[in-house]
Amino acid sequence: LSQLISAAQHAPEKLVIGTSGASGSSEHIAILNLNRLTGVTFTPAFFGSTAPVRQAILGGHVPAATMNLSEALQLARDGQIRVLGLMADKRADYLPNAPTFREQNIDLIAGASRGIAAPKGTPPEVVKALEKALAGVIADPDYLAAAQKAEIPLNYLNAAEYRTLIDRISADLSDTWKVTPWR
Repeated sequence: LSQLISAAQHAPEKLVIGTSGASGSSEHIAILNLNRLTGVTFTPAFFGSTAPVRQAILGGHVPAATMNLSEALQLARDGQIRVLGLMADKRADYLPNAPTFREQNIDLIAGASRGIAAPKGTPPEVVKALEKALAGVIADPDYLAAAQKAEIPLNYLNAAEYRTLIDRISADLSDTWKVTPWR
């Protein structure tokens, strides 16, 4: 990762990072956040879906790409790609040798998050009931087995924890928008 950033410093705006997303996608925003946090400018190449970006990285058409972990796992295990870093708060159980960006002194956590929202003013007892139901689902042995088989990382957050995550994401988006508004 440090070599990629160094290369970008020596060739401003010349290094391309492929992304399976479109402008404004989590992958694109991750590139913009990386630019903001490192002071370099990688140029995103939008491939629109996973298969084309995988072909681009494997074919040497782009020097790097952002992908969901589940999309990169088998390629990394087969030695076809090298994961430079995970934009996560901790290493992934499915790829324990891949360091996080934070371990490499870049405070970048990015990716897609799924959550359930309730209208403002929802009574606290309803929120607690929803939390309890979701915690039950995430602890269900059949659900856990299916997620493990598909190698999908799970990270349940209660309402307060998820609010903190959303607030952090919103602050990051705002900071990045000020530097590089995307369209």
